[in-house]
Amino acid sequence: MSPNYEGAKKLSTQLKKRINAPLVFGGPHCSLLPVMTMEQCRDVDFLIYGEGEFVFPLLIEAISGRLPYPDVPQLCFRDPGGSVIMNKQERLTQNLDEIPFPAHHRFNRALYPANISTLVTSRGCSYSKCAFCARAGLLYEKYRRRTVSNVIQELELLHKEFKYDTVIFFDDNFVQDEDWVVEFCDNLTQKRMDFKWYCNGRVDTVTEKMTEKMAKAGCDTIMYGIESGSQELLDYIEKGVSIEQVKDAVEITKRSNIKTWGYFILGLPRETPESAKKTVQFAIDLGLDFAQFTPPKVFPGTKLYDLCKQEGALLDDPDDFYNTFVYDSVLVPTLRFGFVPKAYHDKKTVAKILKFAYIRFYLRPGYIKGFLRKNRPDMKQLITSFLFFIRVIFSKLH
Repeated sequence: MSPNYEGAKKLSTQLKKRINAPLVFGGPHCSLLPVMTMEQCRDVDFLIYGEGEFVFPLLIEAISGRLPYPDVPQLCFRDPGGSVIMNKQERLTQNLDEIPFPAHHRFNRALYPANISTLVTSRGCSYSKCAFCARAGLLYEKYRRRTVSNVIQELELLHKEFKYDTVIFFDDNFVQDEDWVVEFCDNLTQKRMDFKWYCNGRVDTVTEKMTEKMAKAGCDTIMYGIESGSQELLDYIEKGVSIEQVKDAVEITKRSNIKTWGYFILGLPRETPESAKKTVQFAIDLGLDFAQFTPPKVFPGTKLYDLCKQEGALLDDPDDFYNTFVYDSVLVPTLRFGFVPKAYHDKKTVAKILKFAYIRFYLRPGYIKGFLRKNRPDMKQLITSFLFFIRVIFSKLH
């Protein structure tokens, strides 16, 4: 992913000094910028862009000398002169059930502080129009989903063999299809696997029938990409949802006793400090359990990149990616900005708005009282949330 690109680049250099083995890159960042990534990471031997499950074995064949490198689809490699060669793209895997489960037994659980597992039930996004998203025409991902029985089978394996107490579903939109979600939740409830789970969702696809079933099946939190409290800005970034849909989605989720987490982008093109404060107030009025406020990261090739060139100042080079650190599965911004809207004086003004958002949302007496009441037995979550808040408030500006 782009947030850990710099770390992966440094790690590849360290590995190359110690291990005489081919190094392979892959993932969303590589899929978006394959040739540039190879050119910048001179210690990386190969790069697979797009979906790589059925491509990687072919690369092993090529490394072993049994297949020419040009015959491996979706591969970037170097010719004898050092120039990067990019092979053609392969057809996407249509049936995700054909992909074997990850080798969970290969992970050393002692290296991880929390008893958490992650799972993906689908690929791509059925909407794929948001201006800020690389899926909007760049990664060429058609929406596909695993069958319910396939997902349940993997969950049973996880539950039986590893006793995870938390599962995070990393689908772009877990609440995409009511029939699928209902069938999944009914199956999960019947299996009586005792763990809580989290997922992402779009406010225009979730239904009350879904949330009722999800709550019964152990869903703890749904994380919604709300982005802004301004309908004008939502339309401008082509989010495809209305303020009323946001309110309705949060309300039905809360009625089902599922926690709500809202993602917001502050510092969008055409935004003003005044409208940003209205977005913060909107987050408060929604009664969200958690809110995350981040500046936009402008990736070259996205619609947002072109909008930002028109509506403000791009400060960073296109390859200067969003700098974060990872804290307990949460990417925390270090307030490194690549864009300042016209209505903001400079990046310090954007930083002030972001810090204002966190202080205004989380330091309300009513919120603190409610948070302590809900999370009193879970001291680990309390400490984690407090450290997250402190880290954001005292982040240095870059």
